Amino acid sequence: MKKIIALSGAENSGKTSTLCIVHKGLLSMAESIMDEHSINDGDQRNILFINGVKVGIETQGDPNSRLSSSLILFKENNCDLIICATRTRGYTVGLVNNLAPEYHISWRGQSSLSEESLREESNQAIANLIINEAKSELNV
Repeated sequence: MKKIIALSGAENSGKTSTLCIVHKGLLSMAESIMDEHSINDGDQRNILFINGVKVGIETQGDPNSRLSSSLILFKENNCDLIICATRTRGYTVGLVNNLAPEYHISWRGQSSLSEESLREESNQAIANLIINEAKSELNV
């Protein structure tokens, strides 16, 4: 079954930073890149081929971001695994939920931390969890 790993969190909780770590890890495993789009602030959108699996990743997840168009792109390109960010409720959560039941949705949460050193550690730990979950789906 197709799967979405969705990282939810409040504004400025570190979702983008965490998914940029995930993106870097997945990019190192990619055999090829079908779609590549980056923005000056470091946000990424890619469709990657890893171990014969099509993976869509979007690091933007706030309202008024390109999440909606990225999810459409990923679905139209028949991605087997989608990794994205959302807020904790509302519009972006609805965008992801609209892809069920075609996609099984695995929610991960991210909390805001005020201390910078703890935030970096938390981002890395959550990124590692998402990468390991993706690896399981990719059979690597």
